[in-house]
Amino acid sequence: MENYEIIGNIGEGAHGVVLKARCNYTLKMYALKKVYVENIRKQFPIKVWREINNLKKCNSPYVLKLSKWFCHRSSVVIVTDLMASDLKEVLSERRLNMAAVKRLMAMLLAGAAHLHCQKIMHRDLKPSNLLISFDGILKIADFSLSCTFSEELEEKPQIFSHKVASRWYRAPELLLGSQTYRTEVDLWSIGCIFVEMVNGAPLFPGQSDVEQLGTVINFLGTPNFENFPLLSSLPDYSKVNFPSVKPCSFKNIVFRKTKGLIDLAKGFLKYNGAARITCDEWYDLSSLAN
Repeated sequence: MENYEIIGNIGEGAHGVVLKARCNYTLKMYALKKVYVENIRKQFPIKVWREINNLKKCNSPYVLKLSKWFCHRSSVVIVTDLMASDLKEVLSERRLNMAAVKRLMAMLLAGAAHLHCQKIMHRDLKPSNLLISFDGILKIADFSLSCTFSEELEEKPQIFSHKVASRWYRAPELLLGSQTYRTEVDLWSIGCIFVEMVNGAPLFPGQSDVEQLGTVINFLGTPNFENFPLLSSLPDYSKVNFPSVKPCSFKNIVFRKTKGLIDLAKGFLKYNGAARITCDEWYDLSSLAN
């Protein structure tokens, strides 16, 4: 830490603090994420190790770049470039025009496509984790819940925690306890973020997991084996008494009613994760400009 002059606080969380700092040698500004760790000499925390390793694997202008990391007393310090803002703050300040939505969405999709190509699931995509640089570039950040996956055929499927992603951006299969998912959970989050950019407000602001699932059902209608083929295999399927609800028209949800917007929202926001549009299939995004 002696190489940096601390300028101030950027933010605080349950596990640490993010500091604004200047390098004493280059005078360049950085963000220092200090993660507090108990007994750091005995056991390095797996979440922090994953975050560092997954950031190391990424080389995209739309993913926050890891400059370095080091241990300092009872903390692990992750050093990245200093950003100007994040998408949550931007959305709270103003309504985005369609040119801005298109540009930000293109960068988000390019960054997510890079992660998925590296076999990385982010698992916590949300506006506050999408940073904006001083020259307006969106960068995916906060890899504390990220993990790698394999596409190799295995006798036993990889098991992952379903307790990931912030509630408003959590895919329905996670709400029902799925532990064998892949990048489709990120695609759902991207769909939620996209509609939030268009509308200027969160799409599914549930106050509990039960309410969150109900909010999704009120939008997509009652899940069944046709629109959600893996429904009965999900761990919490038998615990839920699904109400009989007809799906809403996307035209009632996406406030700016152009075909390109509605088609893209439909592509991401599906019960069936395997049917969600992938980040590489965003070629139709040019229609957003119309």
